Amino acid sequence: MNPKDLRVYFSFRSPYSWFAFHRITTTGALDWNRIDAVPIFPFGKGANLSAGRAKSSYVRQDAERIAKAYGLPMSWPEGADDPDWFPPHQIYVWAREQGKAIDYAREAFMARFGRGLDLASDGVMRAAAQAAGLDGDEALAVAHDPEWRKKIMEGFSHTRDDGAFGVPLFIYRGERFWGNDRLDWLLREIARSEGGEPTDLAADPLAPVYSA
Repeated sequence: MNPKDLRVYFSFRSPYSWFAFHRITTTGALDWNRIDAVPIFPFGKGANLSAGRAKSSYVRQDAERIAKAYGLPMSWPEGADDPDWFPPHQIYVWAREQGKAIDYAREAFMARFGRGLDLASDGVMRAAAQAAGLDGDEALAVAHDPEWRKKIMEGFSHTRDDGAFGVPLFIYRGERFWGNDRLDWLLREIARSEGGEPTDLAADPLAPVYSA
């Protein structure tokens, strides 16, 4: 697959981004390092996008059962839903340039959802960076550097043209696949475009969407 064909919008704010990242990086279904992985998240006035009580409780229940099925620990962060999301994502962009995108993202997701920590705090960001094999002091300098904030904003510049509205959102040759549960549909489309024979869902609607 040409890496230019696939972009994913993701966020350390989203447990579903974590699940999709986990599936991709542990199975090798796609090479995360060859995907144009772009961090986006709500920010500014009115940025807290917490849903109503019924939906929030559903998301918790849903995420917990998925985490259990994947063998992942799940511990929800306490306190505000939306701290300043720029710093941890700035470190991600920097880590990617150091060849440590997967290592840092894995540590960041685990800190946020596996241990329920405040990922935007300096101590947690430093620990995640160090666990990924990065220099903690340098990581914090990046986290608070306005020049790295500009790099994050460059990623946001594509969202309108891509029709991005949530994460994880995969864009493959202009076609959108939203959510961890659409990863199978993305793989199905990639396989089809490369000459594969997708599962015949017309014959069996309950068959696996994608079978390698």
